[in-house]
Amino acid sequence: MPNDSRRRRILEATRERLLRILIANNCRTDLGANVQMGEAKIFGPDDPRQVLVIRPGQAVVDSQQLRVRYMSLAVDVAILLAPDVDEPWAIVEDGLADIKEALELDAGTLIDLLTPGRDNATGIRLVSEESFERQSGSDVSGAVLSYLFHYRETFGVPTA
Repeated sequence: MPNDSRRRRILEATRERLLRILIANNCRTDLGANVQMGEAKIFGPDDPRQVLVIRPGQAVVDSQQLRVRYMSLAVDVAILLAPDVDEPWAIVEDGLADIKEALELDAGTLIDLLTPGRDNATGIRLVSEESFERQSGSDVSGAVLSYLFHYRETFGVPTA
């Protein structure tokens, strides 16, 4: 929506891109069937067994020039798998590839909201990627991709 902040529009565009991660859309996984924003459900009997979670993090002001701020928004995209999922490592590896393609290739609206910069032609920068196996006492295995989304906003007008 035009009255939403640029930050919110970036998060919504990220969600929309991740929702398309379905085998029916020529992806490797169906992780897009369960995308959550900022929350991770505990794997109870009625919860999905595979989930993507978008975790917005800190936004840092990179610089400010007159009435324009240049920001970097940290966003984690986590693959969470229930303990009873077969071959979780395969889903993690395929899911990492699906997420990268969804966010980094032909990202349409998402790219339009971002500001390219030095050593960053698209406004998206992958900072780290980490997979984790299920530890004793834990209910999840999965992986996390950490991105920085670079954007600009007008001082006092976060919608511009």
